[in-house]
Amino acid sequence: MSEADHNPDTLETRRWERWLLGAALALWLIYAVPAALGLETFYLRDVFSNNLPQKAFGAQQIRQGKIPALNPDWALGQPYRGNPSTLAYYPGNLLYLVLPFWSAFNLHFLLHWLLALFAMRRLARALGQPPLAALLAGITYAGCGFMLSTLTFYNIVVVAAWWPLVMAFAVKGDRRGIAWGAVACGLAILGGEPITAALGMVPLGVAILPRHGLKRSLGIGFAIGLLGLVVALPQVVATARIFPFSFRGAHGIFVQSVATYSLPWPRLVELIVPLPFGWPGFLGELRGYFAAISPRLPFFMSLYFGAVGVALAVAARRRGWQALALGSLALAWGAGKHSGFLDTISFGLFRYPEKFLFWFALAAPLLAGWGWMRVEACVPRWWSRGLIAVGSLAIALGLTAWLLRLRILGSLTGSAPGTPGISEPVALASTQLFLQGGYLVLAGVLLLACRWCALRRRPQIAIACQLLALAQLYPLIQTDSTAFYAPLTEWEERLGFGGAAFNTFMATPSWQPPPPFLEVGSGPRALRQREMAQDLQPTPGALHGLSFPLAPNIEGMNSPYCTLLDINLARLGWSSRVNWFRVLGLDAMVTYLVPVEIDGLVLEEQVERRGEKVWLYRVQDPAPQAWWPEVLHSVQGPRDALAWVSFAEDPIREVAVPRAAEHTPGGRILEVLNQPDRVEVEVESGGGTLVLRRAYQPFFEARTETGEPLATAPANLLLTAIEVPAGRHRVILEVTQWPEGLAGAVALLAAILALWLPWRWER
Repeated sequence: MSEADHNPDTLETRRWERWLLGAALALWLIYAVPAALGLETFYLRDVFSNNLPQKAFGAQQIRQGKIPALNPDWALGQPYRGNPSTLAYYPGNLLYLVLPFWSAFNLHFLLHWLLALFAMRRLARALGQPPLAALLAGITYAGCGFMLSTLTFYNIVVVAAWWPLVMAFAVKGDRRGIAWGAVACGLAILGGEPITAALGMVPLGVAILPRHGLKRSLGIGFAIGLLGLVVALPQVVATARIFPFSFRGAHGIFVQSVATYSLPWPRLVELIVPLPFGWPGFLGELRGYFAAISPRLPFFMSLYFGAVGVALAVAARRRGWQALALGSLALAWGAGKHSGFLDTISFGLFRYPEKFLFWFALAAPLLAGWGWMRVEACVPRWWSRGLIAVGSLAIALGLTAWLLRLRILGSLTGSAPGTPGISEPVALASTQLFLQGGYLVLAGVLLLACRWCALRRRPQIAIACQLLALAQLYPLIQTDSTAFYAPLTEWEERLGFGGAAFNTFMATPSWQPPPPFLEVGSGPRALRQREMAQDLQPTPGALHGLSFPLAPNIEGMNSPYCTLLDINLARLGWSSRVNWFRVLGLDAMVTYLVPVEIDGLVLEEQVERRGEKVWLYRVQDPAPQAWWPEVLHSVQGPRDALAWVSFAEDPIREVAVPRAAEHTPGGRILEVLNQPDRVEVEVESGGGTLVLRRAYQPFFEARTETGEPLATAPANLLLTAIEVPAGRHRVILEVTQWPEGLAGAVALLAAILALWLPWRWER
């Protein structure tokens, strides 16, 4: 046994470390156990609107041993492999092979949340922090507002979890550190969010520069980044193939959307008060009221990293990390003020300035750990006096908020929010005053407790106080019972497996205001999700076999033609929309607010949701999976095709193509075999053009059964047309798999060598 093991301080430190880590894990288990059992699910924001429909498709495919290039259930075949939100090649997808969908889907969030704690703890140790200071850093990172916000983004949570480990191995700096750092970097890139991973190179440089010097640091960073790209090569190759014909690759993004998620400076108050603008995941009196500050929920819903963490970070003497944290806040705010510049230098890739807060999220926990090291050695007088002043002021302000609330209530009829005589705005203000008063009082108490812990050299109590401070962010961790989404809904059952659905609430840009019933009531936003789940939404429709030909372009990865249609459908009338419904093969549509009376739509049912009407329509004569048109019309470009289909008498019998080749009407479709990356059509004709109800993608290759190549082109703006010779042919349209297959073999070999060679070198 080593001498350190006999040291009472070391033994006590380890004991406290185990107890505190156990307390943090117990809080994690509160959410982990129900979700791992498939009883609860995360749902907020991208989780249900984007991630779940894509992963429902991916899980079904991986169980068949496939990683397809395209998802035919989403906008008739938009990119799946290479899409930054699908994580097509991420090893965590293996969970879907051994676990039920709901368990695998939610364990993805939970396991990365847990990994974040241990990864940051490892980084803090690598940077020289003692065990309890490192544990403080790990708990702060895992429990801060940034990390909890990533539980609403299936891809960003991966980068946030792995990146501290990348930095820890880079700090080590030897061959093993570079090799293992590259594997961790590769896993982060396989997570699919390239902007966040690229931003991580800056704090990586801040971490290794003081230890290794400029020249060696550049070499380490370059080696880890390059080898990480090799480990993630399948994702890189897949993205490179699909990106040029995505809207984001072809046109960038709309400049006005770049500043959508920038940091308004009033949000800096969140450094002291966890949720001063309400609870983002709730409706009613608890809801966030960002209207005057932010038009929607912030990308990262809180800057808070614990009152104790803030107090200790201020005391730290690490100028580089403090500059990184402050620079992060400045860029998250300033880049939104000059959004055109950000869009230009990133070639249309960087949408949201708030992503700069990744630097702040990495720096703040480390500064808290270093701050504890400093105050434990010697408490600065200015720091001690400052905590007394700020803590006392916070308590006084909190008590004042409570008194003000009581005075407001006393001046009105009734005695509590929600009673007759108290309007909704007053009830909202009353609830928020009560919460903010509590936040301020607790912040003051925690700041004074932090000072006491520093004076008494009690790191274990400081960490416990930090856990208590971070626990205030629990409203950001939103889950709901899977029982509301697992069963087939009535309308899904009526439509049947494989039915094509559209809900006008999905339209982007929107066609109509949100349904009024979504704004009624108070409680978690899950109430809204439960209502919408009844109306043929992708969640849970994608789990139950529905397809969504008119799907929103959430990541900008849909084709430019699909995006052109999305934008213009908001401007067109219902008769033109019905034309597109038929072309896209829609079977049913759900709409709100007012009924639609137009040829081509047949009212199926009308129901009420919380007193508001919802209408289900059937679409008459939707296009089949493949057909042989009677007439071809030549159009000059996408805009002409859009206009022609919108006002055509019958856009299925007559089809718009860029070049009207010789075409003999009367061809017959004998058989159609439809798979994500391969479509086979048995056709008999006198020669001409076959139309497939699949989104046109340039990397599709068409041929006959004998290998004769066939020309392809867009049909009706966004479908696929294939020129077929006369006679009976089996037409095959497919995406080649070998580039990603070769990349996968190289990546697997690189990962094995990176893990094995350092062990071999040591031996």
